[in-house]
Amino acid sequence: MKSIYLLLLLLIAFVVQADHLFSSSNHRENVTLISSDATSSVIEFNVNSVSEESFEQSDFGLTSKFTLDSENSIMGIIGSPDLPVIRRMVLVPNHGAITVDVIASETSVLGNYRVGPYQEPPTYSGTPLEYRIDNALYQNSSFFPAASVEIEKVEVLRDIRVA
Repeated sequence: MKSIYLLLLLLIAFVVQADHLFSSSNHRENVTLISSDATSSVIEFNVNSVSEESFEQSDFGLTSKFTLDSENSIMGIIGSPDLPVIRRMVLVPNHGAITVDVIASETSVLGNYRVGPYQEPPTYSGTPLEYRIDNALYQNSSFFPAASVEIEKVEVLRDIRVA
């Protein structure tokens, strides 16, 4: 009986195992405030590790799921590639427009992967949902998303304006 449990645990560990694709040699905080004044803030975002897990997705086939460090946030655009993101709220001035300027960026090519489209989460009733894929996006050879940084929205949270 003990050997069956051990075999089952090894099988589960094998199925859940993720490939570690990238690991930074100099581990830094994911998000660091470099400087800030009345008109601007300089914020550094770092990805210290990237992992990939392959699995079978209905109506798409073998697909890759990526994770960044300990981030669990995903883009969540139905029908678009199911990619991880780093989301942070940033204190912004009470008035005026907000813009983002990328001062510097660094990229690494990890390989050629088949990333399946994000699907609507299942409902409590268990009713099957329609499979959705943005064919125009998947048939295009341009990078997705086009911008490496974007402002999702500007909100007021407990009398503090954040983006």
